[in-house]
Amino acid sequence: MLKNTKERAIMLGNFFESLLKFLGLKKKHEPKGPRLTQPSGTMREIRDWITAPDIPSITPRVQKLFIKPESFRKPSRIRRLEARPFQKPAKKKPGIGALQFEIEQILKEAQALQKKLATVKPKLAKPKVPKPKKKMPKRKRRFAFKPLTRDEVRALRQKLKQRKPLQDFEIERLKQHLKQPVAEKAEQELRALELDKIRKSLEEPKPRQPAPEQAAFQAAPQVQQPAAAEESIDDQISETEELLKGLEQDFLKRRISEPEYRQRVLDLDQKLRELKIRKKKQEQLGLKPKPMPVVPQAAKVQAQEQAQPQVSAEMQRFLEKRFGKSDRQKLESLEEKVQELMKRFHLSEREAEAEISKLDNSKVLGNFDKLIDLIELEQKTQRLMQEHLELEKQKKLQAEEKPEFGTGFEPGMPKGKKEEVKAIVAELEKHRIVTDFDQLLELVQRKGRVSEKEASAELQIPRERIRQCIDILEDSGLVRVEIPPIGPVRIFDLNYIPPKKQKKERAKK
Repeated sequence: MLKNTKERAIMLGNFFESLLKFLGLKKKHEPKGPRLTQPSGTMREIRDWITAPDIPSITPRVQKLFIKPESFRKPSRIRRLEARPFQKPAKKKPGIGALQFEIEQILKEAQALQKKLATVKPKLAKPKVPKPKKKMPKRKRRFAFKPLTRDEVRALRQKLKQRKPLQDFEIERLKQHLKQPVAEKAEQELRALELDKIRKSLEEPKPRQPAPEQAAFQAAPQVQQPAAAEESIDDQISETEELLKGLEQDFLKRRISEPEYRQRVLDLDQKLRELKIRKKKQEQLGLKPKPMPVVPQAAKVQAQEQAQPQVSAEMQRFLEKRFGKSDRQKLESLEEKVQELMKRFHLSEREAEAEISKLDNSKVLGNFDKLIDLIELEQKTQRLMQEHLELEKQKKLQAEEKPEFGTGFEPGMPKGKKEEVKAIVAELEKHRIVTDFDQLLELVQRKGRVSEKEASAELQIPRERIRQCIDILEDSGLVRVEIPPIGPVRIFDLNYIPPKKQKKERAKK
């Protein structure tokens, strides 16, 4: 331990002098008085030397030590303990350890500063580059052509002055063409295109007609190529009109649904309108339709045979499933009957299947003839019903247009028509086919309540067929079905009342 502060100051002065020499810093300012190598120096001289202006930035920290030599910086641990009011640390006298720690810290800072000065390069001021200005977006031209310059305008004026009379005529023609409305131009262009197509079709070489001996051999390939024999517009119009009539009959017989009927009618009406417009245009232009190629009689007969509806593989499978595969001759006769039915009444396969499913398996061939007669009678009744509806409309119109005095003429159905209707009703009763559905429905209406097992035993129909009939009758709303957890399915009539309820109602009355 040093005895007084003077000796400490001398030691510090010598240390800093050697430190400055080591760092290579020359002192420009020498303090007055003797060098601090002997204990003869005073505190004032040491302060003057430390506070000299040319000493580097290390001095402020050292200054703090010598302004108040009695006070030294305490360690962080002691400072933390002093901050707490409930713990008072024991006072320690400032010793050489704290001073040595401060000196080591100063040395470290000096070395770090030297390294930093050696590595750091001076920063040069960079010139600021001005940012490029945003370019304005290019505006789109309002017109498709460029504006003319003065020279171009002068050149055009000179050309117009020197133009010939032929050029004047062309300019007037162009002006008239431009004055026409757009619709007329489009119509003229379409008409020109149609004329070109028709001229090309007329100019095409006609196919050579074969000799009468070779007609029978070449008939089949001529019919198989529909592109070679195009139908005329009149034939197409008549065909579409017939299709419309047939479609109306199908709808009245409930063969097709109402939305399907409306859609088909709209399509056919549009097609008919287009064909009529096309025919009108041809008449206005004065053009004749393309002549039809002559088809021999043998080819016509063959085409008619091919046009007959043939029984498909699906229909054959349906007949085999419905009536069995055992009797092949019976199946062939059934196929012929189905083919005749489809051809006669213009029925599709689905419609034919629906009609055949009503027949009884045991008397199918006999019932087929009845079915054909029945469909004919249905058509007759349909026609008579339409006539009857027309008569009723006439009655209503005449009732509205009655004279003030007396009664107007009320037309009724002629006697011949009435007799025809009675005959048709009698024929319907005679040719009535009793199907499985009719038998089951009649049994349910008679008894009121029947089980599936009882119905199959009484009608002698297999239970699978009974189930099919039950499902169809339930969907159409003719019967009510109950499926108990145990036991067979029960079928009830819609007007069926249980006997207990009947007794209660009678008691109330």
